[in-house]
Amino acid sequence: MSSRAEIHLVFRNLLVVCDVQTVPARCIPLLYWLSCCCRQLTAISTLRQSLNLSLPSTWSNLSQLSTFYYSGTPGGTIELTGHLPPSWGTMTNLTSFGVSDAEELSGPLPDAWNGMLNLQSLTLTASNISGTLPESWSNMTQLTEMAVSYSQVSGTLPASWPAFTNLSIIDLVENNLNGSLPMEWGNLIPFASVDLRNNSLSGSLPESWGGQSHLRYVALVHNTLTSSVPAAWSSLNPLQVLACSPLQEYIMVQVPCCCH
Repeated sequence: MSSRAEIHLVFRNLLVVCDVQTVPARCIPLLYWLSCCCRQLTAISTLRQSLNLSLPSTWSNLSQLSTFYYSGTPGGTIELTGHLPPSWGTMTNLTSFGVSDAEELSGPLPDAWNGMLNLQSLTLTASNISGTLPESWSNMTQLTEMAVSYSQVSGTLPASWPAFTNLSIIDLVENNLNGSLPMEWGNLIPFASVDLRNNSLSGSLPESWGGQSHLRYVALVHNTLTSSVPAAWSSLNPLQVLACSPLQEYIMVQVPCCCH
């Protein structure tokens, strides 16, 4: 893998790769000015970044931006910093947002991002993002996969999220989530995979989840769930893996387990 620090800017079909290590420091602000002012910019990605960067609120003016991707350098001294700008909620053409290994990125998940009506993929992993999961995000009806993992998100799982009409993958591994599994999630369609390992969830497995016709993977290891698998879950024919006990990591739904 290359060790260069790069900024990728895509103008329509033209890819401009800027090697940060060879760009004079005085020119770095120019790169960001260019990205902020050019309405034809469709994608921004950073690889093995070695700059102290924040997400400018003015990037909400990038009306054609469809993809943003940042991958940090684990253990590095310079990271993506600051907060997720609420103003980005007006970026209606954004379809993919991904940030990984950004330990200096903090603050809450913005409620205003419910305006990203065409967002299909949202990934936030290994950051210091905190706060709660916004109920209002259920307005993002084009979202098909969401991963907000290895962060500091707390609170309960939103009961309103069944309003997601295309969400099939939910990954909320290793946060500080508590409360029970919402029975309302039994109405999530096409709910295929949910990974809630390493949280502080409690209570029982909802009977209502047994009505899912697409659910094939459920991971609940290292929570404090108290009941066995409901009989209604035996009708989950597509279900391939149910992980709910640290001693029985992978078991089929037909096999009873204790979810401690």
